[in-house]
Amino acid sequence: MEIPQLRPIAPAEPIVSLQGVTKEYRNGARAVVALDNVRASFAAGMLHAVVGRSGAGKSTLLNLIAGIDHVTSGEVLVQGVAVHTLSEDELAAWRGEHVGVVYQSFELLPSLSLLDNVMLPMQFAGHYDPRRSPRRALALLEQVGLADHAFKRPAAISGGQRQRVAIARALANEPQLLVADEPTGSLDSATAAGILSLLTELVSAGMTVIMVTHDQEMAAAADTLLRLHDGAIAEGRGHERTPAHSIGEPYSIAAS
Repeated sequence: MEIPQLRPIAPAEPIVSLQGVTKEYRNGARAVVALDNVRASFAAGMLHAVVGRSGAGKSTLLNLIAGIDHVTSGEVLVQGVAVHTLSEDELAAWRGEHVGVVYQSFELLPSLSLLDNVMLPMQFAGHYDPRRSPRRALALLEQVGLADHAFKRPAAISGGQRQRVAIARALANEPQLLVADEPTGSLDSATAAGILSLLTELVSAGMTVIMVTHDQEMAAAADTLLRLHDGAIAEGRGHERTPAHSIGEPYSIAAS
């Protein structure tokens, strides 16, 4: 199966574009609208925050961008790829190749070491190399300050450390886009500050990060803010900032 490839984008073109996106869920005979005709775009090389009350549609928005869920109507474009048109197999292959996902509950496999958890996306995408992959995974763990714990299992480390492993795993295949659902939701303030510092470093290295957050400090540090209310856009803010690299140029966070 051929994996849909990202295309270079012009400096003024967003990396992610949502056009009239509506998402409905069925609750018995009743339709529940999670997102209602959302139109939004996200520029490359920036830290974007999506905020709003519980049930506003924030996580649904991230899941649609990453192809984890499907639109009811509308279009989701990620660097030229019409995500809403892809089959399940195409979505899995495309996401593994091009999008890093950080889940709110970490989703680390408890029976595997931290090193093996970070290598999993390489295996799923067919990039595993017995000589290169362990070195890259270790370099990513070093980047998030956990190289000394590489052979521990997730249960042996703290929640903040597990979140950093989840970020390292999301970076395994060098995606240009990272989506993160409440990356500091269950962390203390000091650990949350460390996660924010890591995300801003990734953006400085050229990555685009879209995060859902309830943390006011995380939201305040973002380059743009998209506020959702009952599935619709309530307000947004942003300011001009020049990305740290040319749009479309791959970033590198860890040596191979």
